[in-house]
Amino acid sequence: MQLRINPAVDSNGFFQVIAAFSLLLLAMLGIGGMLYNLFTPGGWLSQVFERSVAGGIAALLAIFMVGLCAWLTAKEISRPI
Repeated sequence: MQLRINPAVDSNGFFQVIAAFSLLLLAMLGIGGMLYNLFTPGGWLSQVFERSVAGGIAALLAIFMVGLCAWLTAKEISRPI
């Protein structure tokens, strides 16, 4: 029994793995960079609370509400009819 290997099919899978790994790496770098900008001194979170605590809490509550609405909408859309 002799195996025949088609190089075009094998290289296709290899390039798909490379592309998937590249996208995963870019996503992880983006999320890491966002978290870094959020929590560093002088970052986004400290800038929100820079003027007043009440304004910072209001901004965080607004962001939380937008996230909650998006989560509930996604849950409602994925529910079967």
